[in-house]
Formats: sequence, C-alpha cells, structure tokens
Amino acid sequence: MKQLSAREREILAWVAQGYKNKEMAVEMLISEQTVKNHLHTIFAKLGVSDRLELAFYTIHKGLHLTGEGMRLPRRTQSGGRSRRGRALRP
Repeated sequence: MKQLSAREREILAWVAQGYKNKEMAVEMLISEQTVKNHLHTIFAKLGVSDRLELAFYTIHKGLHLTGEGMRLPRRTQSGGRSRRGRALRP
C-alpha cells in the first residue's frame, strides 16, 4: 500500500462517513471533479476498484474506528450545520 497524502486521508474520512462526491466538494471548497480525481488516486494506491471496496478496506484496517492518519470532517456546534448552513449527517 502506498502512503496516502493528507488530502487523500481527508477524502477517505468523508467517504467513511457516507458523504457523496458533491457533498464533499461543497464542504471542502473544491470541485466535484477534484474529489473524483482524489478518489481515483486513492483507489489506485490502495488497490481497490470502487467505493464499496474502499469501505471494506477502511473497516478491515480499522480506520473507521481509530481515525488513524485521517483528518475527520469538521462538525460544528451550530445545531448540526456546516459552515455553509447545510444540515450535517449524524
């Protein structure tokens, strides 16, 4: 397994929480295509072919429990709202 960049680990954290590409793009202030590019690189580095396989990999490695090496998505104290006013997933 090749080392993931900090941004790729951040994308992995969002995926592990069930966010869609468009939602991640809005929250990270990047384009949806940039999210797709990061996912493509993550798939290649980890040797997985899709999001489901990525989720299984994350669970198998325990990354969903420890958050090791992952910068988790920011949650706010403002009633479960993001910095852009969108409702956040629980």
